[in-house]
Amino acid sequence: MSARPATKNRHAEYISRVENYLLWSLGIHVHYDKGEQTALYSEGHSISKDDFIVIDSGKRKEWQLYALLHEAGHAILRKNKEAHEATFPLSEHKRDTIGKRIDVLREEVMAWERAKRLSLELQIEIHTEKWNKQRTTSLMEYVRWAYDPKEYRVD
Repeated sequence: MSARPATKNRHAEYISRVENYLLWSLGIHVHYDKGEQTALYSEGHSISKDDFIVIDSGKRKEWQLYALLHEAGHAILRKNKEAHEATFPLSEHKRDTIGKRIDVLREEVMAWERAKRLSLELQIEIHTEKWNKQRTTSLMEYVRWAYDPKEYRVD
């Protein structure tokens, strides 16, 4: 988005913006743990005061920023329970049906798109090529899982 390269300090500032947005708009806290699975931890189709996001602190700051934006995208999508249920009716199914896998994949795509909008709303500069690479890598993991969950293995 910008010709000016972002620095580690700038990424930390941007991360702070997203954390503040999550806390004040949605009541969601962010935790950083090295080597932990990055994810939004929530139950069902909506978010609650008990939900939280974990980010792998072992990754570089720019990666953490993009991952945090993505997880915030999930939280925003889940802000309205009825809308989430209508949009992704099978995403919380107990079994790994093809319908569930497709709804999960659809939500992943939409969370990345909502994250991109959030970056604009919060005036966060992103490096388009790095963003696209991280998004593509992440989505390909879900494509592999959606295609064949029994054969899917995390490296």
